[in-house]
Amino acid sequence: MLVLQPPPSPCAQKWLAFLESIRPDDDDILISPVVTLVNGLRACPDGLSVLLGAAAQYARGPHANDERLATVVEALREWGSDADRIVPVLVDLLDHTAVRAYAADVLGTIGPAASAAVPALRRAAVATDGTLAARALLALQAIDTARTARYVRLLLRRAKDRPPHDTASQLAAVKALGNLGAWPDRVVPVLATHLARHDVRSDMIYAVLHALEPFGADAAPAVPVLLALLQRCKAAEAYPFSAVARALGCIGQGAEAAVPALIEAVTEADAFTEAEKRTEAAIWALGKIGEPAALPVLMKTIRQRQKRRAPYDFVFPMAVLALGGLGIGSREVVAVLLDELGDRRNGRARWQAAEALGKLTPLGQATLGALIAALDDVDPNVQCAAALALQQHGAAAALPALSRLAHGARDAHVRACMAEVVAAMEIKQRGPYR
Repeated sequence: MLVLQPPPSPCAQKWLAFLESIRPDDDDILISPVVTLVNGLRACPDGLSVLLGAAAQYARGPHANDERLATVVEALREWGSDADRIVPVLVDLLDHTAVRAYAADVLGTIGPAASAAVPALRRAAVATDGTLAARALLALQAIDTARTARYVRLLLRRAKDRPPHDTASQLAAVKALGNLGAWPDRVVPVLATHLARHDVRSDMIYAVLHALEPFGADAAPAVPVLLALLQRCKAAEAYPFSAVARALGCIGQGAEAAVPALIEAVTEADAFTEAEKRTEAAIWALGKIGEPAALPVLMKTIRQRQKRRAPYDFVFPMAVLALGGLGIGSREVVAVLLDELGDRRNGRARWQAAEALGKLTPLGQATLGALIAALDDVDPNVQCAAALALQQHGAAAALPALSRLAHGARDAHVRACMAEVVAAMEIKQRGPYR
């Protein structure tokens, strides 16, 4: 057990013992223990002091422990308002091989209040450790905001100009640019070049695809390269299809050129197969792109799977949800969604049907009645999805049922989501200042 001076309070002592009991199975930070630790120490008057003392002892000396130190660093992220006490500790940890990248991340989270860390982060930004350098640059653009453009240019340089053998540095820079999610006119073309340059099985391809997602519609210039990547995957019998489809779906309407290729990928696949994963990803993307040409394949998929009713069918509810993304409120589409909303055998399909109905206009009486009835579903996810759908339609007739559940639902999550919907609808009705 760590020996801290001054001795921790009884409250903090309990959570220090919890920290000492954590046994990570791998090098990743365990998010749930971190959350538990933070929530517990926040209730202690000396919670932050205990964390800082633990960081000093886990960093070096007889109690050195890299895994627990990483947990402490991640927990410090939640005390950003105490920058004066936290920043010096994190700056010191920028020299600790095991946690320096985590320390740079947390400094970036603190933002301009961590300005004292700028000199140390600038030194880290030119480190031979590509991951540290990229995270330091990402932190600098959040802290030293007057020089944001400079730091983004340095990240771009690392992403595109490093020699081929330094792929770790490129990879780290690409991930950092995705986390930044800004300056699309400069960043997206650089990311797209990697899609054309690297083998379809490489880590870089997956990193770039994930990095494109936060740019949304601004990543539309990458669509031709993404389509070419699909063809390369087929030729090589390799298929990072789900990641490509997700990147296209995040672009939305600007990726409509991909619709034929995505439709082609929809098959009557069995559960837990690669074909099923491709089909589910393609259907998700079709719903996000919202091109009406996808309606026939979605309806065909739903009809086929309605007949099969296979257990663990993830494609079926995804197709139901995608119907809402097309925004086509035809009689045929609404009928399918109402059927699924009333099917007690598949909670996920009911949930997705409720969500999809919230996106379709106009709101007919049959749909209104079905959504109000779904407020009393046995599945809390369905209840909340129905409430949000009614909110999207501004269905004042549902307010009595929503108010009843906001006060009387057994599930606390249901009470909370109902209360939020009621408040939002009432504000919309009367205006925020009346």
